[in-house]
Amino acid sequence: MIVASHVLEHLVEVAVTVERLAGLLDPGGVLLVEVPDQVWKGIPIAADPVTHVNFFHPRSLALLLERAGLEVRDAVARRSSYGDREIDVLVAVARRPEHRAPVKTPPGRGAEAARRLVRPTLAMQLGRLWRERRLPRAAAVLRRLGLRTGPAQ
Repeated sequence: MIVASHVLEHLVEVAVTVERLAGLLDPGGVLLVEVPDQVWKGIPIAADPVTHVNFFHPRSLALLLERAGLEVRDAVARRSSYGDREIDVLVAVARRPEHRAPVKTPPGRGAEAARRLVRPTLAMQLGRLWRERRLPRAAAVLRRLGLRTGPAQ
């Protein structure tokens, strides 16, 4: 078993590192990963210097492990202790298959693959803004365009 707790968020070549870790596992071996869940929250700069270069959500973390040839058993958001406090984290558990070796990323492609993997899609960004109530409601937009009058819905 390999444990990578609060490591992957600091790495520039995160995909290459995960592939190497997967290659170190015996067939049936397990990789446990824990990273901060900050994809929408930002970094608390006063409490932590800006050293995080990767931001994940459960699916991007699972895809990163799958692309390294691992079978993902679980990738979830949860609370975890971090020093003397609790923070939101993502935890993933993956195992190396018994029957095949990890897939390798072509040289020099790791950083770009990782950037594509963790870049939030437009739908994810809009979903976050909607949940935070930072998107105007449809009636407010129509009213601003002069297409509807009356109180805000």
